[in-house]
Amino acid sequence: MSRSALAASVVLLGLLGCSEQFNDPPAETPELGGARPTTSSPEVTMDDLERQVSRRLGRQVAAHRLHLDALECPVWGGAVPTSLSCRGWFDSVPGTVRVKLRRDASGMVAFDASLTGGVVATAMLVDDLVGRGYEDVDCGTVPAYPTEVGSTITCAVTSDDVRSQVVVTITDAKGSVTISAF
Repeated sequence: MSRSALAASVVLLGLLGCSEQFNDPPAETPELGGARPTTSSPEVTMDDLERQVSRRLGRQVAAHRLHLDALECPVWGGAVPTSLSCRGWFDSVPGTVRVKLRRDASGMVAFDASLTGGVVATAMLVDDLVGRGYEDVDCGTVPAYPTEVGSTITCAVTSDDVRSQVVVTITDAKGSVTISAF
């Protein structure tokens, strides 16, 4: 693996920028993962639109081993085309959900929904590290983290039969990260 800085899209369901740095090893072995999210999903009563969006988006994020706990959208007045910015909770981590509403060919209301920020999916981070040539990647048991700038996630990795750690640091609110290998 090259020691030069790398840029790639990772972690946030394919939306995040990433670079890699190599530093001296830390003085002590850090605990795997990062600070556990302190938020919890609210108990919300979803309307018909929110339930439909939640079902579809829930299936999409399940592919990234995330669970959509709840979804809150502003009141929709029925106009199309339009976009709504909603708040979703993914494994208790709040994230921004964009819902685009339109009429389909038959005149029915249709929508597209996507998670657009706020959540770092641990499974996506693991997949990216494996793609970079690391083996036996372990980033702990927390499925998702909020994109709090400066927060870190520590992962144990194997490269060239040597076990070491990488530290992932979140560098912006959209979830861009740097990966430092030790």
